[in-house]
Amino acid sequence: MLPSGICEGTREPLPDADQSAALTDRHGTVMVLGGPGTGRTSVCLERVAAHLRDGGELGSVLMTGHSRGAAQDLRNALLTRVGGAHLAPRVTTVHALAASIVSRYSDQPPRLLTAPEQEFRIRELLTGSDLDGWPERLRAGASTARFASDLRVLAATIRQEGRDPADLAEAGRRFGVESWQVLGPFLSTYLDVLDLEQTLDYAEAVHRARILVADPRVLDAVTDGLELLVADEFGECDPSQAALLAAIARAGVPTVLALDPDQTAFEFRGSVPDRLAELAGLFPDLSVHHLTTDHRCAAPVHRAVEQIRMGMPMVPPDRLLRRRPSRSVREGGRFTRLVSGSPARASRAVADELRRAHLRDGVGWDEMAVITRHGSDIAPLAAVLSSEGVPVHRSRDESALSGVHAVQVVLTALDAAADLAGDAQPGAASISAMMEGPLSGLDRAVCDRIGDWVRRAGVAPLDWDLLGALLGDSSATGARQGDPSGPVSVPPGLARAAAPARDLVDRIGKAARVLARSGEVHEALWAIWGRSPWSDTLRDRALGGDATADRELDGLCSLFDLAERSSSLIGAIGARRFVRTVRQEEIPADRSRESDRERLGVSLITAHRAKGRQFAVVAVTGLEEGGWPAPNHTGSLVGADRWSPEGPVSPPGWSETVRAERRLFLLACSRAGDTLILSAVRDQNAGLMPSAFFTELAGDVLESPTEHHRATRMTDLVGSLRRAACDPGSSPQLRDQAAGLLARLTEEGVPQADPGRWWRPGLVPSLSEPADAPAATRTVNLSASHVGELLTCPRQWFLTRRGGASGVRSSRAGVGTLVHQVASDTMTAGWDLDRALAGLEEGWGRIDFEIAWQSQTELKGARDALTRLDRWLDGRPGRLIGTEVAFDHTFDLPSARVRFRGSIDRLERDEDGRLLVIDLKAGTSTSAQVARSHLLQVGVYQAVVAAGGVDGLTDQAPVAVGGAELVHLRRGAGRGGADPRVVRQPSLTDVPWPEGEERNDDPRVRDWIGARIDEAAAIAVSGDLRAIPNPGCGFCPVRSGCPALTPPDDAVEPAGPTGKESR
Repeated sequence: MLPSGICEGTREPLPDADQSAALTDRHGTVMVLGGPGTGRTSVCLERVAAHLRDGGELGSVLMTGHSRGAAQDLRNALLTRVGGAHLAPRVTTVHALAASIVSRYSDQPPRLLTAPEQEFRIRELLTGSDLDGWPERLRAGASTARFASDLRVLAATIRQEGRDPADLAEAGRRFGVESWQVLGPFLSTYLDVLDLEQTLDYAEAVHRARILVADPRVLDAVTDGLELLVADEFGECDPSQAALLAAIARAGVPTVLALDPDQTAFEFRGSVPDRLAELAGLFPDLSVHHLTTDHRCAAPVHRAVEQIRMGMPMVPPDRLLRRRPSRSVREGGRFTRLVSGSPARASRAVADELRRAHLRDGVGWDEMAVITRHGSDIAPLAAVLSSEGVPVHRSRDESALSGVHAVQVVLTALDAAADLAGDAQPGAASISAMMEGPLSGLDRAVCDRIGDWVRRAGVAPLDWDLLGALLGDSSATGARQGDPSGPVSVPPGLARAAAPARDLVDRIGKAARVLARSGEVHEALWAIWGRSPWSDTLRDRALGGDATADRELDGLCSLFDLAERSSSLIGAIGARRFVRTVRQEEIPADRSRESDRERLGVSLITAHRAKGRQFAVVAVTGLEEGGWPAPNHTGSLVGADRWSPEGPVSPPGWSETVRAERRLFLLACSRAGDTLILSAVRDQNAGLMPSAFFTELAGDVLESPTEHHRATRMTDLVGSLRRAACDPGSSPQLRDQAAGLLARLTEEGVPQADPGRWWRPGLVPSLSEPADAPAATRTVNLSASHVGELLTCPRQWFLTRRGGASGVRSSRAGVGTLVHQVASDTMTAGWDLDRALAGLEEGWGRIDFEIAWQSQTELKGARDALTRLDRWLDGRPGRLIGTEVAFDHTFDLPSARVRFRGSIDRLERDEDGRLLVIDLKAGTSTSAQVARSHLLQVGVYQAVVAAGGVDGLTDQAPVAVGGAELVHLRRGAGRGGADPRVVRQPSLTDVPWPEGEERNDDPRVRDWIGARIDEAAAIAVSGDLRAIPNPGCGFCPVRSGCPALTPPDDAVEPAGPTGKESR
């Protein structure tokens, strides 16, 4: 915009003629109208900059946005425009402005309630009210979530028109609407309850602020020192908000109002685009300016947007306030239409377009957005886009508390505590959900073992008493089917495996005791959450940049905040009511933060959340009949859509719904600057057809051919080149060219292009055996760590160990590798702590840390790890045999011959003359899945040593092995964590079949390790390398494209009876 005289600020482009006219207008109220991209917000910011150039202070300016997120963006844009030397910009929402006025002139400042909290209060009041005098129709629906939501809307509608609940009751009597006659007194009671709690809902805050500023003394105080009022997106204001702003303007404060009635998106919150002339008449000395130059949208995008805009009915009726056509000044750009055969294909087609924009046009991921009509579409979109290599960012504002997984987990535990507090038993389904959830600390394998034990032992469905017995003594008495008094023996191995869940049971018991003494719900929640290992895991993941964990913690914070505010909910009854209310929540609360916009990735947002944002590339999805426009008006249970100050009106019909939906469609499409992509699905079998919104702009588009698209991912490119290079049907010239490109990619550092790393069968046939020899006579090459990986997820093992795939290596993993290397090297040369610490310092510079302070923190942890090793080595009772002891042994097992090669960190001989296997671990993971893999690894070491697989030993096979030890250097034990945590594994000779380990009756399988090796070999031989969901999926380096995490494509032929659909 104007050349700025403020040295700290940015230099804006020169304004066009329309903008200049608006900026130089000094009428009391300047209204700026304009379509998408015409610079309404820029005019607002430049008017503030002009005020500063004229000698004004930033603190004398008040700016408002339509939402908290929009206000944050305005604040950031304002500081960028005028420079950081100006402090304390007053940028807020009208609701927050009203709340500040009420707080300033109230004896006890109230607190604003979010929409979910308002509905929560209404449900509480409905539960405790006598509804006998209500009409039967209202009583029947009073217990539903929809009724509370409609009642909240009715309360807001009354206040937005400046009326009282008594006016609702009077209208009910005058016009014979029985429901309004009883709801008026109920809403009066609701407002009294809020007064007692010193809380306000949004509409009530604005209403009371209007009452306060009607007092000239209050109005003078509010406007004291205020020299400019700027309201961006004024069209989203309801009549009450507009009246509050008008009162400030009439007090002599120069005012700028910027809006576009055609992009009004929040009619459900009270905005009234059809009444713009009425609201404009509230402001003094009004002057209207129209902006007609689109500076955002490139020509093709602008034509599409303008076609939508000019096809809408003219609102408002006042000719001065009606829209005017605009023109674009930007060339280039693209308008793309996509039609796909299924929703999954549509998402993949959008992902392909986004990757092309990123690779071909250099558009950053954070400059793109995918906009949908419904929030429920975001999760499947995120899954498909992520699997297609597109990084995504989902706003926390798009999820209601009921849709946050962590919240549901904690609510299940709270529900169980409420049952126990009321002398009832939690249900079997609730117990099962808690045991399988993250609060228990159990992996799926242990849960399956518990289920198998329940079935085999013939006990009743797992109840709380039986669970306590399982987690208590090694043998306990439970209820057996047909004989409730008969004893049930709990296998000791199963009790040990399930022991981590004992802490959860104790915490739920503590929460039950809190509720039993009529304690508050938030106290019980803290009893459940406090000391939970899962809380540490979520925190560490969030600090490590895991967006999912961040979202989970945000949801939990909101849950605890809601519980603390609901101090009237006490005891088991209050806890059950709290659980039921949160589970019924359907409205996302506003949890936006300024950091949300700083996260990289393609933004996945709904059309409502897109207001005020702009992107270089925008894909608008879900344009099918029944999806957009959405036939979402089903009427109000309490007649909120029929109430008006003048009397009952007809509820909105289909034409009003389509008009509102078209405004949303215009809003979504106009967010695009360079490229607009419209996506629809045509699948007659599923009843999906492109909607009129799509066909009006795109016409009759055929299904988009995706199979001929050029590769936009490195994996696709390498795959195509490999097929061309290896296909005997290809011409020699084509094969040579493909091979040359693969060689070039290999030189450029693309590992999957190197033929030496391509997957060939993991079997190495003997030279004397035919190539088609039976699997059992072939040799599978594995390392000790592969066994646990194969049994956990064959797909991950295949892609990482055979395919060479790997994820981004974290600095924490680099620390672990360095600690292990230094420890091994120093032990081999003769242990000396000082030399080990010097080696650590020498190698520390090779680790990259994104945040500087992490380096010092991790360095201290690494030094502590080596110091723990020094304490552990001091006074070892056994005799050292060697370090980095090499081995090579082949087991002859039923499924295959399995060859293991590698080295053991340390081998000792104990006082009984038996060998002791020692494996150093420098990782920090505490998951049960990783622990199981570690036990399998050292178990393989034991089996190899016992079989004579270590050269240089004088012992004759079978070698006496006394067990193994896992020494966790970075996990402290003992007082102050000075010693390493040591996990001991008994000898395979002493305990060949631990409790709970499935036996193998084949004589070639001597113990449980042999059985697990045989299972892993069977998977490798079969080639059935399917994906198996497990607790480690969130950290999997090859989770992108995993069929176990990606929604199925309905257009693909269903999988056959082999059940290999997850490969």
